[in-house]
Amino acid sequence: MNDPIMVKLRGDKEYIILRTVAHGDGGRRSTFYAARSELLRLEREREVILRDCSYFAVLRLDSKSSEVTVSLYWLSEHSDQFLTGRKQQVRLSYLKLREYLESCTEKDVTREARMLSLPKPRGPRIVFEDTGNLHKSVSDKRIRRKLSKFLRSAFSWPGATEIRMYDDSVPYSFYFRELRGEAVGINGGVIYHSCDDPRKAYYSIHT
Repeated sequence: MNDPIMVKLRGDKEYIILRTVAHGDGGRRSTFYAARSELLRLEREREVILRDCSYFAVLRLDSKSSEVTVSLYWLSEHSDQFLTGRKQQVRLSYLKLREYLESCTEKDVTREARMLSLPKPRGPRIVFEDTGNLHKSVSDKRIRRKLSKFLRSAFSWPGATEIRMYDDSVPYSFYFRELRGEAVGINGGVIYHSCDDPRKAYYSIHT
């Protein structure tokens, strides 16, 4: 589901009430209570886990993109000790969230704000740190099409935020490094395999 989620905040110096309204889910509303001081820990610790009775929230801050991912879990326990639940995830601008939290400076003085969840990213951002092999690749119309098509499909990895590309010794090829926020993920190569018939040449990932 790609419909935006409305996040409503209401609170004071001590507590914040977070309500989400998923328009694509029949306007379903969900509520989570959190201590303001716990939310402010996010900038220092980058990840905060909160609890509201049998509900949980995991907040992760990507300081590079200034975005915070909020994963909300609503659990219900049945008489046979069987658990059922629902998960909802929203991405918010951390600058706007921080601005709101800083405005809540007085006890019993309620502040309200509304934020619309950020659109789901289509894939990690691809950055070419070296451009020598890139210029050679795009100067050939056939190779340019193969590279463009490969990059669109090859790196749709959940959790990856950026792919950094560097020149490789193999012509038209690259060394890559995956980033997940500030953490380094997979390293490898995007290698161009040439053939006697240029129409059959192709790119593949080597790790």
